[in-house]
Amino acid sequence: MQVTRRFSAITLPAGKSAFEPLVALLLIWIAFVTMGLLIVMAYERASMPGYDFRYFWVAGKVWSQGISPYGGPFIEAASRLISSGHVPEIWPYPPNLWLPSVGLALFDINTAWAIWLTIQFVAIVAASAALAFLLPVESVSSALRQSVQMTRLGAFCVHIALMTWLEAMQLSIFVGQISVLIYLCVVLMVCGLARGWHGLVVVCLAITFMKPQIGAVLALAMLLSGRQGFRLVAMSALLSLVLIFPPFMAKSGVILDWLREIGDYDGVTLANMAVSVTGIRHLGWIYAGVDIGSTPALGITLLACTCVGLYLWLSTSKTGEPWHQFAPDMVVAQILVILAFSPLHMYDFVLFGVVVLVVVQATGLRLIAALMGAAMFIKPTDVFDWLYGGRAITLFPGSTMVTIGALILLLVSLTRARETQAA
Repeated sequence: MQVTRRFSAITLPAGKSAFEPLVALLLIWIAFVTMGLLIVMAYERASMPGYDFRYFWVAGKVWSQGISPYGGPFIEAASRLISSGHVPEIWPYPPNLWLPSVGLALFDINTAWAIWLTIQFVAIVAASAALAFLLPVESVSSALRQSVQMTRLGAFCVHIALMTWLEAMQLSIFVGQISVLIYLCVVLMVCGLARGWHGLVVVCLAITFMKPQIGAVLALAMLLSGRQGFRLVAMSALLSLVLIFPPFMAKSGVILDWLREIGDYDGVTLANMAVSVTGIRHLGWIYAGVDIGSTPALGITLLACTCVGLYLWLSTSKTGEPWHQFAPDMVVAQILVILAFSPLHMYDFVLFGVVVLVVVQATGLRLIAALMGAAMFIKPTDVFDWLYGGRAITLFPGSTMVTIGALILLLVSLTRARETQAA
């Protein structure tokens, strides 16, 4: 049997085992326990709405009154509606977030927080299920067909256990970020591209624009993948315009207001300084003492995306690989570009759930390097404390290590492209 070397496919086992039912029960138990522990930890904090979740809820309350949340209305509403804990002082998020924000604002803050936690848990399970059961299986011999479902079940259970153990996942759940939903959309994009479900790709790409540091790079990656990618980006852009129509009705200059808020947010709020973010901006500050700012860092990310995209296109153009096989691998590689270069926060590294496919497909020395890179994602704060003696020099101490881990996995991904070309 010829085993596929693509990222966007399930690797089959060597054969069928008589112990498969027992192994299946063990895997299900592991997934159930690890997911259960994360749920218990989260709902112990159910009376304390997440730090970032408060931004979305307040913005929704303002939007539901037909008012733009950028500027004074947001500040006034936050101080009036939140009586304890963190009170948001700025709304720096893009206007296409109005829909989930308004939906959450239908409820009081504690009820909305419980709903938001539940949505995140559903998204975790859905993402693992999509990777395990929707990615195609190729070159299946008749002797192995009975083992395919076991392989998929194992991938699902192990992936859930891995993601619930991830420090970035725990952080994202606790602060109430939208990162888990973006992660689910990226997973569905990869599956949709591999299966030819272009409508799903369009919708999911449009949702990733809610985090421009991720969506903009993915859009560029799709443009670099070929004419079909260009068409999908154009359709996603049209859908995004539809999504921001209500904010435009509230105020026609909402885009300019958002850009001004970003300018105020960058370099003023601690959460958006180099000490807190990841990527090339963070590494420059840690190792060179230079803060280039988030906008230049995003520009460097787009440049890196272009270079990697062209490299992958040249590496596969000689093999005649179909677009539906090339495009998912392009997305996986570009997610690594985003994690390595873009100014994100550590909770955004839940995207590891997608790029772990690079580890699965690596062999030899590349596998050793991939495992080293992946290890940086699991408990990066512990690694940072071990290397730096527990010095609290960053807001999220693991930010340095996850960025380095992403760079290692990106190199593993690019060397795979060269091996494929040589083959």
